[in-house]
Amino acid sequence: MIFRAELEDSLSNCNCTYNFNNSILTPFYANVNVMFNNPCGNNWDGSTYLWFGSDTTAPRWLATPSLDISAGNFMVVFDMRFSDHTGNPGTDCEGPDEPDEGIYLQYSLGGLNGPWTTMAYWDPSLSPGEGGHVQNLIEWNNYSVVAPDASLSANTRFRWIQFEATGRYYDHWGLDNITIYKISDKTPAEAETNITVIAPAPENLTAVAAGNTALLHWNKEYCTDAAGYKIYRKAGPSGYIPSGCETGVPSWTGYSLIATTNDINDTTFTDNNQGLGLPHGNEYCYLITAWFLNGAESQASNEACIVLPDDVPVITHVSVTTTSASAGTIFVDWSKPDDFDTLTYTGPFRYDIYRSLDFTGGTYSFIASNFGLNDTTFNDAALNTSGEQYFYRIDLMYAAGTATYNFFSSSYQASSVYLNITPLDKKLLLNWNYNVPWNVDRTVVYRYNELTLTFDSIGISYSNQFLDTGLVNGHSYCYKVETIGSYSLPGFVAPLRNFSQETCAAPKDVEPPCAVNLTVSVNCDDVANYLIWTNPATTCGDGDVGGYEIYFSPMTDGEFVLIDTIADPNDTSYMHLGVSSVAGCYAVVAVDTSGNSSDFSNIVCVDIDECDLYQLPNVFTPNGDGYNDFFIPFPYDFVEKINIKIFDRWGLIVFKTEDPDILWDGKNQNTNIDCSEGVYYYICDVYEKRLSGIRKRTLTGSVHLYRNQ
Repeated sequence: MIFRAELEDSLSNCNCTYNFNNSILTPFYANVNVMFNNPCGNNWDGSTYLWFGSDTTAPRWLATPSLDISAGNFMVVFDMRFSDHTGNPGTDCEGPDEPDEGIYLQYSLGGLNGPWTTMAYWDPSLSPGEGGHVQNLIEWNNYSVVAPDASLSANTRFRWIQFEATGRYYDHWGLDNITIYKISDKTPAEAETNITVIAPAPENLTAVAAGNTALLHWNKEYCTDAAGYKIYRKAGPSGYIPSGCETGVPSWTGYSLIATTNDINDTTFTDNNQGLGLPHGNEYCYLITAWFLNGAESQASNEACIVLPDDVPVITHVSVTTTSASAGTIFVDWSKPDDFDTLTYTGPFRYDIYRSLDFTGGTYSFIASNFGLNDTTFNDAALNTSGEQYFYRIDLMYAAGTATYNFFSSSYQASSVYLNITPLDKKLLLNWNYNVPWNVDRTVVYRYNELTLTFDSIGISYSNQFLDTGLVNGHSYCYKVETIGSYSLPGFVAPLRNFSQETCAAPKDVEPPCAVNLTVSVNCDDVANYLIWTNPATTCGDGDVGGYEIYFSPMTDGEFVLIDTIADPNDTSYMHLGVSSVAGCYAVVAVDTSGNSSDFSNIVCVDIDECDLYQLPNVFTPNGDGYNDFFIPFPYDFVEKINIKIFDRWGLIVFKTEDPDILWDGKNQNTNIDCSEGVYYYICDVYEKRLSGIRKRTLTGSVHLYRNQ
């Protein structure tokens, strides 16, 4: 068990505390718009915090002003929170869940332009379950990071940065109460001590190569309440050694989680790359941590690495050279296996070349053979490179002085690069995919120049997508991409450059307007509802709105039906007439000039409670003077029928009807004789046209019958 004490020292001589209670960014710097309106609830002290919401996408960063920390022994303390990952866009509160969407804390001695050095990283994916729900990260928590010696200068800046996000509506986070203060060199007599307890690393990790697999072994974790182990792999060593209380394996090391075990006593693992075998050409390195049911991880083990023998063909190129639906060509190249034992496995030799339209080995078809160990290139022809992605495998064969060739080994499969384009409004989103055994570092994006009739480089991407903006809707643009990478071991050609097919697309408006905000007021006299909503051109800058659709449902659980359309984008009101009741629910949809529809507005429901409900008087005078001669209700709305029974004081029914107007003239309905003066009692079931449908409301009471008044 490892302990570290953090001393909270009141003798600090640096007053470098910043909160955002005044909703002002200064003296900090940010590369994008930030929010100060607490969009995702309160923090733990209820004050204003800084938030990166849906106004922007990554990279998002906040940098401190220049600080003099040359006196040494400083600490960066701050509050931070990620939003919980929901996967639902459209808010400012949708959090990160992927290992590259977390937050780095960095320092720079060279100003805002850097270079920047990473001090710490918070990974939203590190959880025994689904990423994006790490409890410590999705709640406001306080973090303390000691400034490393290399950061101590008279002109130091710190920054928090998120390099990757799915888009503006995703992966939001915030900061508050940032303090940079000096820790005294001597412990004061009285100090508050916080102790962090972490689990030690599994010890003595070893890795042994066996064919195209790695056999791992380590000592059992000391903490007996550990639930199991996490196995991480990387192509090439990182040299990572945990510092201080750092647990788990930070994503900046380049390691990826490949397996999680559930038995603390099982201290071995065979890495066969999920049955596909490890590709040759790379050095594979491993780290092990113990994990616990509360989501915690131990510190990482020592790093152990293996090198697979170079005794198989290693594919280095699968590059599209001609784009065509039927006459496409692909250049395939591989490396000669230098460690192949030609004394034991004697020639003649050949390479058998296989091709597939998917990655599974069962669908590979033999297409050609190259004879001799030095013939390591092949040009595949008559392909549909414009519409298909191709996968290749190379088998090494030996004949041992006979005419019959025997199988020795297979290369790891490698695919061509396949480019897809998604049209957007005045822009095109390029996405490409590949499945190759080498490491792809970056991708160069090319667009066809209609003036020079050549492909020009327009950008470099470090992911698998690129957004080309500032385009003209309806105009066709053509692209191809070139991936650039290498194997981690020396002895292979580098860099490895492979082209995708060429493909074209035209941008078009497929982005809907933002949803409007709706309000509804009731006009009981006219039996109508008046709708007013916001204009997207005003609320979110959508200038191409063409009109609106009005939807209505008579009940809260009913189906919404389109009742009308408005072709004027500036007409943001509507009167719903011709209904039998004002009860109902409404929604409005904005439609742009390209026919794209926004989401429903907020749904607004109104009911008859805002109007005159059915009520009965307590007196009437049926004396024939033309005034108050009938027992009738007060003015009412939206009644389908009633069922009233009127009783004398002995409980006998003297009148009943289903007519909502009643119109009792004071006579006994059975005998047509005037009823005597006095008090009469009624039970009246009123059937009203409400939002929930026809609902019964029962009235009970009494009425005085006078004749001489």
